[in-house]
Amino acid sequence: MLDSISNRENYIQYFTKLRKKQWTIVGGHIAIIVGCIIAYIGSILKPIKIGIIIWIFLLTVLSLINCAIKLKSLINLEICGYDTKYEEITINKIKRNIVNEVYSVIYLKLIRKNIEKGKKYKICYLDNTLIKYIVYIEEIKEDTKK
Repeated sequence: MLDSISNRENYIQYFTKLRKKQWTIVGGHIAIIVGCIIAYIGSILKPIKIGIIIWIFLLTVLSLINCAIKLKSLINLEICGYDTKYEEITINKIKRNIVNEVYSVIYLKLIRKNIEKGKKYKICYLDNTLIKYIVYIEEIKEDTKK
């Protein structure tokens, strides 16, 4: 079940849509940056307004860098053919869709697969990216018999 064809088709569709959405976000950031430059150059404003324009510009540039890194990761997925790897992990930390500070669970939330801290899982994740996207997960049942 870990490497089923229907699941593979679903996550390829999902990450293709996510890549297109990321391109739109990058375009929006570039438009804001251009708008800030035009507003800064083309107007005589009070120092407070210029300061606000500069802050908006800097925050947008930082956000653009973050989006560009995500976009590069998504483009790399397609180039590498959605290669997967398998691993057994114990969930120690879950923070903002990131598990153990390495794996992303955004796709698992889409397919309604829940994970719990402290449990052991066999995961299937996409390789060759900066962000390791988990695409399937199975809980490993530990034997309580001795």
